[in-house]
Amino acid sequence: MHDILFTLPNPFTGGRLPVHSYGVMAMLGFLAAVLTARWRARRSGLSPDLVTDVAVWGLLAGIVGSRLVYLMTFPGEFHSLLDFFKIWQGGLVFYGGLIGAGTTVLGYLWWKKERILPVLDVLAPSLALGHAFGRVGCTLHGCCYGVVLPNQRAWYGIAYPENSPPCALAPAGTRFLPVQLIEAAGLLAIFVVLSLFFRRRKADGRVAALYLMLYSITRFTLEFWRGDMGRGTLTNAQWISVGTFFAGLIVWATARPVASSAEGREPKPAAKPVRAPRDQAGS
Repeated sequence: MHDILFTLPNPFTGGRLPVHSYGVMAMLGFLAAVLTARWRARRSGLSPDLVTDVAVWGLLAGIVGSRLVYLMTFPGEFHSLLDFFKIWQGGLVFYGGLIGAGTTVLGYLWWKKERILPVLDVLAPSLALGHAFGRVGCTLHGCCYGVVLPNQRAWYGIAYPENSPPCALAPAGTRFLPVQLIEAAGLLAIFVVLSLFFRRRKADGRVAALYLMLYSITRFTLEFWRGDMGRGTLTNAQWISVGTFFAGLIVWATARPVASSAEGREPKPAAKPVRAPRDQAGS
């Protein structure tokens, strides 16, 4: 729809450098995720700088993981090593990024000897928020589109113009179900639910567990309405959704009570009573 938002002067070639909507939305999503996670960490007694470090490492590992899965899924779209790094043109598989980022974040927190589950609880709502921005980017870019609508005049359908750039994967001139926007709305709902639940959590890890379960259900359902590639009985994403759902269920069932106050701060020690000095004259 609007794959290229605008262009900037390229001082090296003298031409124009296109700014892709997918890259802009991914950047905005990352910033929104980091800012909200830092705010939540501060209220929970955790270090906001630790959250930022974890987010940066998770972002880098997530890009590599999502790009590797995309490469395995669509090997014909990579003609040189440089194509692997053209993430501003799209081509990121979320579950690949989740696995790559999750593994890296767990290893980083273990190496730093930090409490893993409380940090994951802080990050989980913000991950859903950042992902919602990414799905808007998918809509603008023309990837991850939905099934073709039987009624090509349906008001809720989206169609990509005939002059769409080659990197837009959706066929032009056909109205599709806007499954990307539906998922973005679902992710925003998950963000709200997790943010409210975070304040009332009774055990460390249950916010992250609830994220895994809610997103797994959302993704599993929406995969039936995806039209961007051939679909079998179940897609790879649906099989992974089954695994992540049960992983979240296990974390929920084995979570330990939060050893802190309702907002996640460590409780202050009770003040010792002060004894009034005895009157020596009457002793």
